[in-house]
Amino acid sequence: SEMMQASALNNNLKSSSFDMAINTGALEHIKYPSELIKEFRRILKDKGILILGVPYDTFFSLWRPLFFLRCFVYGTIKRNKYYLQQGGHINKFSPKGLISQLKSNGFRIFISQNHFFNILQNFALLFLF
Repeated sequence: SEMMQASALNNNLKSSSFDMAINTGALEHIKYPSELIKEFRRILKDKGILILGVPYDTFFSLWRPLFFLRCFVYGTIKRNKYYLQQGGHINKFSPKGLISQLKSNGFRIFISQNHFFNILQNFALLFLF
């Protein structure tokens, strides 16, 4: 078996050529996340697995106020440019919205975990048919 690291959107990867793709902590930083989801669908084989991790940035999540507090302290008070720009997060995901995007691109949800008290990330393991 072989492991590869490549640019998510600008690559020469063959269609239906991977058994598994892993993407954690990046989808919230990408301008067009739906394009990346489509690319995962293209490169994965039938029954390929996508492991995807994003912060579930919903109103009731514990992650949101803690992240806001971190950005306030390090950005507003300490003037750290990274945190002034909300850590580069340009997308927000709810479990329902993310699952809907994945299903509309041909993914079947195998396991979805939404940990209300997980302050770092929540992971969804997805199975492609």
